[in-house]
This record gives sequence, structure tokens and C-alpha cells, in this order.
Amino acid sequence: MLIVDDHEFVRESLALFAETQDDIEIVGQATNGDEALRLCADLRPDVVLLDLSIPLIDGLTVLRVIRQMYPSVAVVMLSYSSKTEDIEAATQAGASAYLVKGVDLDEMAAAIRQAKLTLGSG
Repeated sequence: MLIVDDHEFVRESLALFAETQDDIEIVGQATNGDEALRLCADLRPDVVLLDLSIPLIDGLTVLRVIRQMYPSVAVVMLSYSSKTEDIEAATQAGASAYLVKGVDLDEMAAAIRQAKLTLGSG
């Protein structure tokens, strides 16, 4: 899994959580949209955990590019926003799931696992 978030604390916390899961491996971390797309091309992760609000290239644009260029890569959006329009935009752009930051960690792990299965890479 590739973690994309501009807040170091969030990225590191997610990475530490993933280390407790037997079936979730972190292959990289990115701080902005440009870096996310470069790492996605280089690392070909099975899942990208993607913040909606990131610098340089916003999360929705990154999501659209990933879905177009790497259709076997699942994207789970993670955001502070619980606005219906943000959730709908991410879903329409191809997100496998949309999670609001503060979500229960077991629910996050389940969403990541489901995303992997949905695209046949789990």
C-alpha cells in the first residue's frame, strides 16, 4: 500500500498501524500529488490510501489519473471532509472506499482489504 498524506503524523501513524496487520504492507509514502503519481508508477502498489487535500495535485485529480493509468490499483480516499459532494466526487472518480479521518482502525483495515479484493489483487 502507498500512503499519501501531507501531514507527517498521519502518514507515520498509518504506517505504524499497517505494521500491526499481517496482510497490509506499506511500499511507500508520499507527501503530495506529484510524488504520489511518481511512486505509483514506480512501485505499482495494490492500494493507495489517498488524502483528498494534498499539495501540488489534489487528491481527486490523483485518483482520476491512477484509475485511468493503473486500473488494477485500488484507491481508498481518506479525508477530514464528510461533505456529501466530496464523497460523491471520489466515488464517481473511482474510489473503492471513502473514509473520514478518525474512522475506527478496524474499519479502515477492512476497507483496504475489500479494495484489494475488489480489483482482484488480494
